[in-house]
Amino acid sequence: MSVPFKTSRRVEFADTDMAGLIHFVTFYRMMESVEHEMFRTLGTSVMSEDENGNRRGWP
Repeated sequence: MSVPFKTSRRVEFADTDMAGLIHFVTFYRMMESVEHEMFRTLGTSVMSEDENGNRRGWP
């Protein structure tokens, strides 16, 4: 059974364009931020290191 992950973030003035709409680039920054937050709540990270010291991460 999956459990939904919920978070909230205030949209700042700098996140909007001249029309007052959220700029499309902002969605990517927000998605990445939420992805990191979700992994932290699961006790992991987007970056990990194996026993040989090799670092791996999500794009």
